[in-house]
Amino acid sequence: MTVIFGEINGEKFVKLIKYLFTKCDSISFFVSDFSETWYTQKNISRFPNRVIGEKNSLSKNENSLDKYVSKMENDFPLLFENYIKKHRDVEYYHTLSDRTLVIYEVPFDEKVLHEFLLKQDGLYSFQYPKLPEDLCFFRGNTLLFSSVSHEKMCSIEDNVDEVKRDLIELGIFKQEQFL
Repeated sequence: MTVIFGEINGEKFVKLIKYLFTKCDSISFFVSDFSETWYTQKNISRFPNRVIGEKNSLSKNENSLDKYVSKMENDFPLLFENYIKKHRDVEYYHTLSDRTLVIYEVPFDEKVLHEFLLKQDGLYSFQYPKLPEDLCFFRGNTLLFSSVSHEKMCSIEDNVDEVKRDLIELGIFKQEQFL
């Protein structure tokens, strides 16, 4: 894995998304809502400082995860309409949450590419409450590229040398932006 530093927005974002479109056939992301917290015996030991039943007030307009997910699906129909897989969990590639995550896997087709480029101009814009979070890009079943939006971090997960070379040659990143 190679971590990439620096903002990824504007033309850099467009070039990165178009590049990943040529390499990847599916993406995944999650939708979370701070109005619902998933406290179970399974995860209570992971978050010992949480009180059972505690609610976070960041989401004042929605009172359930299902309503929030439904709103997100309506706001971004191309992204959600043909999902391959949808499930709930508290774990996602670089995320362990005390909230329910609704995780989607969708084909990375031209409609999704168009919606990405039309509605956002930055990789780290993909975060609650506006958009689904933490985009991950796959070639087959292999994770090629991932992001953690709130931490403004992304990484090349597979074929590191090839992808780094391509991203440098395309002028998207400089060598010193990789760790």
